[in-house]
Amino acid sequence: QTISSHAAGPFPTGYVYGAEYSQAQLTTKVQTGAGTINTEDADGHGTHVASIAAGDGTDTNGALLAGTFKGMAPSADIVFVRTTFDTGDVIDGVNYIVAKAAAAGKRAVINLSLATQSGPHDGTSAFEAALGAIAANTPVVVAMGNDGADRPHAGIDVGVGGSAGIIVTINALSATALIEFWHPGADGYTATVSISGAGGNVSAAAGVSNSGTLGGTSIVIDNGTNSGHPSGDKLIFISANKAIGMAAGTTINVILTRTTSGGTGRVDGWLEPSLDSDSFSSYVDNTKTLAEPACAQNVFGVGSYAAKKFWNSIDGNTYNFTNQSVLGYLSAFSNQGPTRDGRQQPEVAAPGDVIAAALSATPAAYPGDAYVLPDARHRILRGTSMATPVVTGILAGRLQWGPTRTVAQLRTILRAQARADAATGAVPSYAWGYGKVASSPQPVSSPT
Repeated sequence: QTISSHAAGPFPTGYVYGAEYSQAQLTTKVQTGAGTINTEDADGHGTHVASIAAGDGTDTNGALLAGTFKGMAPSADIVFVRTTFDTGDVIDGVNYIVAKAAAAGKRAVINLSLATQSGPHDGTSAFEAALGAIAANTPVVVAMGNDGADRPHAGIDVGVGGSAGIIVTINALSATALIEFWHPGADGYTATVSISGAGGNVSAAAGVSNSGTLGGTSIVIDNGTNSGHPSGDKLIFISANKAIGMAAGTTINVILTRTTSGGTGRVDGWLEPSLDSDSFSSYVDNTKTLAEPACAQNVFGVGSYAAKKFWNSIDGNTYNFTNQSVLGYLSAFSNQGPTRDGRQQPEVAAPGDVIAAALSATPAAYPGDAYVLPDARHRILRGTSMATPVVTGILAGRLQWGPTRTVAQLRTILRAQARADAATGAVPSYAWGYGKVASSPQPVSSPT
């Protein structure tokens, strides 16, 4: 999807953008370096994720490690889509994979190791609604996101005629702080924004947009003008274009005053910590931290737990992360449910912290010797992005044993086989879902 020139490769059938490459072209490029393919995985994330789901374990350097790094479904075929991350393009990519699988007479399992905190978190955004419709018939496995330790969610209950002061702390300087507050459409609020160390404020009544500048920082408030949202709920959107030289630790202060009281008075706020390194410092709620599209109907949300602590690197040393989670316990970064409308997520948790998997051959993706294993073919990463393809591969295996199983039947099996232990505590929960995913290769005699 990231290639716009038709000369780079034929458009996929039915699309007027992107370039499509066959398995033969990809194999030739990987094995010989020849061919016209002009896209590479310079980040390494996609290569790592795909090999967890379906790597066959053959590409390692040295007999001692040969076959060590097999994915969960090592005999599966793979359809890659390199995405722009535009939500419409992500849906195009999912539909493309489903169509390719159908043309081959096979079932697809879709892996989405991507996340955003933008949106209503209730499955009603255009992105999540489209994905949820696909996920009703095709298993779609989605990362919960990695913001769990970064205070991305605030939960506020505002009384009739009352107000609440929400504090957002700037932890690092990036271009823009983006804050969303979602509330029932029958309620209305006046939103007033100020910045520590700067005089004045910017305010917008319900249904109004307004902007201004505070101490060199441009503020925009769009207060509930999204009257056409499918859920009927309203969005108060605030952006702060951070001033050059704004110090870390500066706070953005938002006062929400309830002026109309036809709803519950509940307000849920979200930030993008991975984008802006900002966090809520008041009304912090560690539930509902899951990101979209894990809130979509029918999808399998996946959390992460710690499966390894130390690894040996190519430089001869042994390393671990300084903030490593306790082995067997939920990763500190793993986002939690439920969705804003109260549905269970995640479905299960899987090993995502620390994971060794394939290293992209692109030199720009080389992360430094400390994160590369002695065979020079595999690297260390962690995140719910790594836990998600574990479940994707397991579901592919379940379909191998039962090709006609429905999404509902696969969900029943996944839940029934998940493990609870001292680390998970009672399940289901909004941290662990139904427990630690089980990877037994044995067939399940009944689809129920």
